[in-house]
Amino acid sequence: MSRFYPYQNWLADIRSGKPISYSRYGDGEMYAVIGNRTGQKNCDGHDFFPELGSQLKQILISNPKYRLGLLSLSRKMYASPGKWMVSRQLLAPLLNKHNLYRYTFYNAEVWNNAYRKGQTFHLCNALRTRNVFMVGPEHLLNFNRFRIQERVTVPKTNCFLSVDKVYEDIVKVLDANSNANFLVSLSAGMTSCLLVDRLYKSHGHLHSFIDFGSLWDPFAGVLSRNYMHKHK
Repeated sequence: MSRFYPYQNWLADIRSGKPISYSRYGDGEMYAVIGNRTGQKNCDGHDFFPELGSQLKQILISNPKYRLGLLSLSRKMYASPGKWMVSRQLLAPLLNKHNLYRYTFYNAEVWNNAYRKGQTFHLCNALRTRNVFMVGPEHLLNFNRFRIQERVTVPKTNCFLSVDKVYEDIVKVLDANSNANFLVSLSAGMTSCLLVDRLYKSHGHLHSFIDFGSLWDPFAGVLSRNYMHKHK
């Protein structure tokens, strides 16, 4: 089920310029899929909308042809107020019902782990060889670790409510630069998975679409995750 894919391979794939699409189903996305936090918010203030969870689930069980990352099944997840379970147990009904054990998932924490190990600069070096198109919240306008050719700004919270507009804004840029071979960096919360899926289907043969999540936040002065405080 889990595929070991070394960080160096990711870097080589990015440098190659070949189209890559990759989205990550971490704990937030899986909470949305199983629906056990409806009416609550994730750590970034995004609501767990039922329709968001439904769309994420449909993508997950559709066996997409691009790279899909899944959280470690050994980590703990929120099961109900005051109760935590190992993710393998909590997700077992979903994984069994849809036979998801047959899929080969990538590690959803590849970027987080690189940050913890102080290896993000290798990724930045690889991205300096690409035409990068940044899709993310307004604070990433301050990000300058490599050159950004194009940008689309997303709402700070509840990107799902603007997913159609964000997709259209991205497509306008892609269609106006069809020969650019963009690597589109997506940081739009749980909605990133929806965007990667749509963009892969419409433009995945021309460009790369990679969900980097919150990776760039600390380089823009925003420590949005607990581990970022420990590994500044």
